[in-house]
Amino acid sequence: LTMGHWRERPDYIFSRFYSNYISWENQLGLSERSRLGVSVSWPFLKLEANVYELRNQVYLNHMAMPVQNPDAIRAFTAAATLNFSFGVFRSRHQWMFQHFSSTNFERFPGIAGYNSLYADMHLFEGALGLQAGFDFTWIPSYDFMRFMPVNGLFYAQNTYSSRDAYLLDAFVNLQIKRTRFFLKMQNLSPLAGTLPNYSIPFYPLPDTAFKFGVSWMFFD
Repeated sequence: LTMGHWRERPDYIFSRFYSNYISWENQLGLSERSRLGVSVSWPFLKLEANVYELRNQVYLNHMAMPVQNPDAIRAFTAAATLNFSFGVFRSRHQWMFQHFSSTNFERFPGIAGYNSLYADMHLFEGALGLQAGFDFTWIPSYDFMRFMPVNGLFYAQNTYSSRDAYLLDAFVNLQIKRTRFFLKMQNLSPLAGTLPNYSIPFYPLPDTAFKFGVSWMFFD
């Protein structure tokens, strides 16, 4: 069981910002944030739940200008993480549920899921560590936030809704002594002819890409 209450000054950018396109100068009070959380865990399962209350938080309105909301916004989140193994096969599943008493200022998907299925083994008498599998992420449709490129902030909008997003990645991890390699095919969904996914209006998620890297740990 965890609980806490914080009073803090809003980020400086909400108080003063100047550009060629938009500017503001505000006198803002302290924001308050309270949290009550509980979590329980077993070797294969972890459950978490949190309740938040937010007061005097600063957001951008529909004109992308900062406002301080005097009303309380309450949020409830719940998450479950499951880990399974059978022989050399492993799987990890994470699901989150979110509910906010008001969506006038910030928007989040009500539910989201992440799943990973892979093989974990050692070859050549343990000299080579190998992990190979797939990661799958699902985010359902919701009224996502809009992006203001002038200041790099986000604000709520009511014009566009996202589509259900399905993201599939394939990966291979190799380890030889202190050296690790990874190979990854990111976002395989477009190869099946699906339409591009968007995380914010007019900004599609990265297309299918191949990535690789190496990490070599040296002794001090």
